[in-house]
Amino acid sequence: MDNDILICYGDSVSLLTDTQNTIGTQPHSIQWTPSINMNNGTIYDPIAFPVDTTTYVLSVIDASMCSENDTIVIQVNPILSFDLDP
Repeated sequence: MDNDILICYGDSVSLLTDTQNTIGTQPHSIQWTPSINMNNGTIYDPIAFPVDTTTYVLSVIDASMCSENDTIVIQVNPILSFDLDP
């Protein structure tokens, strides 16, 4: 996976994985954790919309029960706020 990603509060990001280099015995079981603030935690390329900086872990287990993990950190910039003086 890519290195850390920076997004603004309220934005989302697609967590793209390289399935061309996926090895092991099919089928693969996919699990992203945490799976909150994500459209689907059991697919290779979910869309994440974290509200705070979050480290996501991708776990892949093949039919032979061999497993591999990878992580990605989504850094979330805080809400931009300002006041206008009349």
